[in-house]
Amino acid sequence: MASALAPLATYATTLAVFGLPHVIAELAYIRARFGHWLGAWWIGLVASLAVVPGARIAALTGFLDVDLARTLELLAGVAMIAVVAPIWWSSGTRSSIAGLGLSALLLGGLLWSPLHALLAVAVLHNWTPLALVSEAAGPALRTHVWTVGLLIFVGAPVLVGSGVVSAGFELIAVTPTEASPIGAGSLARNLGAYLPPEMHGWGSAANVFSAIVVAQCLHYAAVLLVLPRLGGRLQLRWVVATAGVTAVLLLAYLIDFRAARALYGVAASLHAWVEVPILVLCMLPAGDRGPPNRPQR
Repeated sequence: MASALAPLATYATTLAVFGLPHVIAELAYIRARFGHWLGAWWIGLVASLAVVPGARIAALTGFLDVDLARTLELLAGVAMIAVVAPIWWSSGTRSSIAGLGLSALLLGGLLWSPLHALLAVAVLHNWTPLALVSEAAGPALRTHVWTVGLLIFVGAPVLVGSGVVSAGFELIAVTPTEASPIGAGSLARNLGAYLPPEMHGWGSAANVFSAIVVAQCLHYAAVLLVLPRLGGRLQLRWVVATAGVTAVLLLAYLIDFRAARALYGVAASLHAWVEVPILVLCMLPAGDRGPPNRPQR
């Protein structure tokens, strides 16, 4: 409930401490669990994926217009789905519907508003561990995983977003605060991380932001605590290296939160977008994708 009491502090602190480790852990899991499914398709995926950080860096340095960079990022997402299209198109109705549906949504977002589409991707990405854990659990436990997962991943954010929790704090004379221990600025200045500009003036904006922060924290917990039990554990040297880079990034957050967050966004974009074609392939019949890697115990 910290996100309802101190949404900005919770958002900024968890981002600074757990952001980069969760990116590396999630990429390790994807490589260990799904790498063998794709074979030579990885070449096309990596080439498409490289556009995303390239566009973001170009926008940060002023080399590209921000709107153009957003457009390129969405096109790269569509390209990653298209790269593996020969697999999902010939492998069954569910995967074809998923591939075409996600492509249509991304292209629709591109035509409607790249900013809104990318914010939607950033928010919805918080629920991807449900699909990853469900895939690893297998058919026997899939319904159980989705039932429990949705209760937690949807129930907790909805509870906080409804304002019930913050109202409860007010009843006991505890007022939510905008304080942040690492100089993130005001809450209004950070709403844009998840909310489009037209929502910033809403009376419920703080509650909606808090709800998404809850989803973000649940995402971190699932990636760092659950996925390593299913596979993709990091070797000790990677853990040490990650801790060192995280410490440096934390210092960067303390010096200039917005710049450090933008830098982290470049790394975060990699693991968010590489999951898009993976989610499509998760819809394939088991026989068409080959046996998954054994979970590491």
